[in-house]
Amino acid sequence: MSKIQNTGDSKPILNGYVLSRKWFDFAFENPDRVKPTHGIIFFFMVEKCNRLGWKEKFGFPTGHAMEATGIKSKNTYYKAFHDLVEWGFVNLIEKSKNANTSNIISLFTASIFKSVIDTVDKSVLDMAMIQYDSRQAYSTVLIDKPIKPFNLKPIEPNRESFQPPSLDVVIDFVKKNTIEKLRGRENSFAKEFFFHQEKLEWKYKGKIVRNWKASAMQWIAREESKSQQKSKENGNTNPNNSEYPRGFKHFEQNTGAIEAV
Repeated sequence: MSKIQNTGDSKPILNGYVLSRKWFDFAFENPDRVKPTHGIIFFFMVEKCNRLGWKEKFGFPTGHAMEATGIKSKNTYYKAFHDLVEWGFVNLIEKSKNANTSNIISLFTASIFKSVIDTVDKSVLDMAMIQYDSRQAYSTVLIDKPIKPFNLKPIEPNRESFQPPSLDVVIDFVKKNTIEKLRGRENSFAKEFFFHQEKLEWKYKGKIVRNWKASAMQWIAREESKSQQKSKENGNTNPNNSEYPRGFKHFEQNTGAIEAV
């Protein structure tokens, strides 16, 4: 770890990195003594000393420090400030005499601060971080498993939910597409179709009937087929007697068969 250097009679060389390492080593070794207010005051001192070109002594006004650190209570500030002095991080060279003067401090006293770092190759914090990093590396190896591919099946576009028609709508549709054989009984035919579908919950082979009109046209075509069969039995084989509703074949080609009854 980098230490505050002292070359002969020259003043020790300070920088933010050295002071930061000193502070966090101390904080890690003394969790019962250190509070957030200590850290924020000390690092504001480091910031101000840095901006002044690392002056050996500089003024540190209480009001300015409290405003910069966000500390509202003077008692809290004074307690933390004097703890830093007691712990050796700050040298209080001259105490302020009134509200118009400031404390004169120096951070160079940190060069004589002694901690576990001075007696072992690595600080307690260094050792703890090494152990933590090694555990993290080991756990990462254990959880590095092949990632299963995502389900790349195409997503079908959303369809509007099927709304079954009302009986009146079905009756109106049958009347508009009726054949001669159904003349006069469109209502009963439409009801037969409607209640049949209601019983099946408007499903065909387990799936919702999306186009009920095509299904209704097939019912009408079934009636036409019965009519043609009777005509053959009666000897009428004229192919022109077809009674398919006008446009039914075109309708069937465009909608497709939905249900064969």
